[in-house]
Amino acid sequence: ICPTDGHVQISPRALTKASRYTSRPIAHLSDALHTPQLCKTPALNTAFSLSNRSDNDNRGLGIVTAIFACGVLLFFAVSAFAPPLEEQPWKLGRYSTRWRSDEKLREFSRAKIQLKLSNLPVFYLVSDRKMNEKIFFSFSEAEAVSKEVPGATSPLILKHGKIQSASTPQKILQAQESLSELSFTLVPSTTALKDAKATEVNLKENDVPLFVVDRLAFASNKGPQVPLFLERNDAIISYNRLRESGANTLPAEPNIRTTSLLDVLDSMERGTKPGVTQLQFYGNADDVLKADEMST
Repeated sequence: ICPTDGHVQISPRALTKASRYTSRPIAHLSDALHTPQLCKTPALNTAFSLSNRSDNDNRGLGIVTAIFACGVLLFFAVSAFAPPLEEQPWKLGRYSTRWRSDEKLREFSRAKIQLKLSNLPVFYLVSDRKMNEKIFFSFSEAEAVSKEVPGATSPLILKHGKIQSASTPQKILQAQESLSELSFTLVPSTTALKDAKATEVNLKENDVPLFVVDRLAFASNKGPQVPLFLERNDAIISYNRLRESGANTLPAEPNIRTTSLLDVLDSMERGTKPGVTQLQFYGNADDVLKADEMST
């Protein structure tokens, strides 16, 4: 649906397909969905808009669906928010993504990109019967904001498209009934933003920094996977563990580079660089544990 006012609207009926479960018990930023064909939002200084208007559904867009849809809108808005990438491919240490004559550039499917995002836990708030438009990547910062907002519930966690709790609080039930149009904003941690500003990365409005360590990759049945960390400190910890495990030929200090979530997703969506199949997103270790705790 492509309204004339530039907002992307999604009907609740378009977000009913069951989410894809993974073996890791962490929250989903996005799952594989079946959605109608959407237009991309214009490159404005706003986040992604979501409407609860529906011809046959008077309940409005529920709070669970709203946060679930946020990841979908992030995916569809990548090209609008992300500028063209540089032409040269990344070099990721010994696991280089140099161009090879036999290597083809491939566009990732919608489901595959959304599955890549599934390692990132996100948190949000409900206050005064309304869902807050900020989507936090840091539990501690979401918790801090919740203490400043009168009547706010504790930060909630989304896992597999459901709020994981013994019983749904009354305030959330009220928010599900009253949620109206919102513009969602992705909020990386303050520490991540500070670390990113010390580098040459160009973060756009509503973007999230990611940290890459040269010569660091995790083994998998699909070959080496290059981690993209939300927090620089997690990148350093992983590198030090690699050295302690016997890779003492590595330099004492890691070479850490910075990119951004929207740039990486753009390269996946448009197939502009080889080697992106090696990339995996990794949320902050403490937030992943907190997400697991909240979802059990």
